[in-house]
Amino acid sequence: MTYAMRLVPALLAATILFSACEKIESYDNNTPPPANPPGGGGGTPTTPTTPAAPRLVRVFELDTTLMHPFDTIGRLTLSYDAQGRLSNRLDIAFDEITGDTASVHQHQYFYNSAFDSLATRVRRSLRNAGTGSAFVQDKYFTHVNGLLVKDSVVSASAGSTGYRVWRYTQAPNFVGLTGLSGDGLSRSSSNFYQTWQGANLTQQLDTMVEQYGTQQPMYLRSELITTYLDKPNPFFKPYRAWWENWVWDAYGLGAWFNTSKHLIQQRTWNTKSWNNGGTPSIGTRTITYSYVFGAHGYPTRITEVTVGSSVNEHRTLVLQYQ
Repeated sequence: MTYAMRLVPALLAATILFSACEKIESYDNNTPPPANPPGGGGGTPTTPTTPAAPRLVRVFELDTTLMHPFDTIGRLTLSYDAQGRLSNRLDIAFDEITGDTASVHQHQYFYNSAFDSLATRVRRSLRNAGTGSAFVQDKYFTHVNGLLVKDSVVSASAGSTGYRVWRYTQAPNFVGLTGLSGDGLSRSSSNFYQTWQGANLTQQLDTMVEQYGTQQPMYLRSELITTYLDKPNPFFKPYRAWWENWVWDAYGLGAWFNTSKHLIQQRTWNTKSWNNGGTPSIGTRTITYSYVFGAHGYPTRITEVTVGSSVNEHRTLVLQYQ
């Protein structure tokens, strides 16, 4: 599964050369440093400068078993508005045999005002180049004190339209979630019990119930355990525009809706699902990361290895900044 297709939930070979990250200098409190008076010695010292954090603009996913140029199987491009907020996220997946575009997945971010850091609407669109199928979804957010309390979704695909509303109960170390489709047939509820160490979600226990119409309900219990490095995650700042303070799958660094503030070292996801009278299905997977860092302290190359009861994946990401 390519980075671009990780949404139902996320690059040039090692020989690729890419531009070095530009370090932009800024002054504390945005105040220019006082100039030294004429004559030199004894003047007022200038305010020290601090390099601004580099801004992530592109990510390439590589399949290192393929030859160049077919080794690039995904490309992510991030664009920002005048306030430095994420405005567009474009994922392109490439066919591993022909190198042609296989799918295009785009997110457009909209804000109420120039002062908002959280998006109030995100439009997702997905087009499959092979089948010509297309999908468009608008997601509307309601926040209270910076936390998500409601979102509503309008989806359109193959001439049909679907609706769904999610409501959230936020409390310390707990998030409750209920979802209802527009026709009232599909219902779901989840309770997330969490352990945080500062900004890091280290453990989460999730219990979920899903039911469609009069069918038997499905139950899911999942446990997430995560360790971190004391290094900033370059995906966090742009993806903060749409951020959920819980994790409902074994997503890693590149999840556009709940990525972590710090780099993940390892994440383990244990699950058990069942219905009344059915045989439980038990699964586990572990995602392990390794990094190559640039002089700015941010990763320029990420290796992600996922091993589990039903999956064995290896991804290499190359990151570019400005």
